[in-house]
Amino acid sequence: MAHRPHPPYLRDRVLARVTAGELIADICAEPGMPSAAGVSFWARRDAHFRDALQAAKSAGRFRRRFAFDETKADILLARLAAGEPVTVILADPAMPSRAAYRYWRATDGAFAAEVVRLNQVKRDDEIARCRRRFRPFDRARADAILARVISGARLCDVPEAPARQVLTRWRRDEPAFDAELKAVMAFARTRRRQAGGATPELLDKVWGRVLEGQTLATVGLQRDMPCRTTLYAWMKRNPAFRDTVAQALHFRRDWLGDLSMEVGRRRCAGDRGAKREWESLAGQASRIEARLARWGHYD
Repeated sequence: MAHRPHPPYLRDRVLARVTAGELIADICAEPGMPSAAGVSFWARRDAHFRDALQAAKSAGRFRRRFAFDETKADILLARLAAGEPVTVILADPAMPSRAAYRYWRATDGAFAAEVVRLNQVKRDDEIARCRRRFRPFDRARADAILARVISGARLCDVPEAPARQVLTRWRRDEPAFDAELKAVMAFARTRRRQAGGATPELLDKVWGRVLEGQTLATVGLQRDMPCRTTLYAWMKRNPAFRDTVAQALHFRRDWLGDLSMEVGRRRCAGDRGAKREWESLAGQASRIEARLARWGHYD
């Protein structure tokens, strides 16, 4: 197939427009331009033109991918100003890619400046929200905390106390309050140690829970009770506490004995499930007997 010769300047025009990002098919569809087949023929016959065309296509692909689109840029900035994260915006297929976004920021000063301004506005809003949540030191509340602690309450159980992070900041920023809190906590610990800690109210609670079948280890894990190490220490050094626990165990043993008699009668009547229940009750009673014998408590 013969190709009509074209003026040499058309080759330069084709290369310039391909470099600018236009497609050969669109260029050749215009009147007065060579056909796509003619451009291919030039490339086959002229090695210099072929190399120039390949370079122009590469540059055109880059421009099509990263060329600044004012419409898309305006939409992107509007969504950014509305509070959308830039990662969500760039995930939209209608928006530029991450690479194009970075290229726009690197090459377009006005766009980059607007992005920086909007990001600064978002940071200022976040700082303002954090400041509104910031809880400054409250002297009246601090005094209420000190009064609760000195009266015997543990710091973690004081209802007036703020969150742990806030209280830590108060103690760091207010050395006087930190010193006062340390002093009242030391005073409260000393008073609890001198009083033995086993108040009548606490003894009643322990008595009821042991009677229900709880062990000292289980009682010591509960929030309103001393730790189990303290309870075991009281068993060794506090006769009133030891007698309270022993009395509760006596009552529980007697209750288990009455219950085992009822189960025993069911067992004699042929109830198959009663045997296992009776063995469980007998095992609990024997463990209580062993514990009382170890403490030297007998009837």
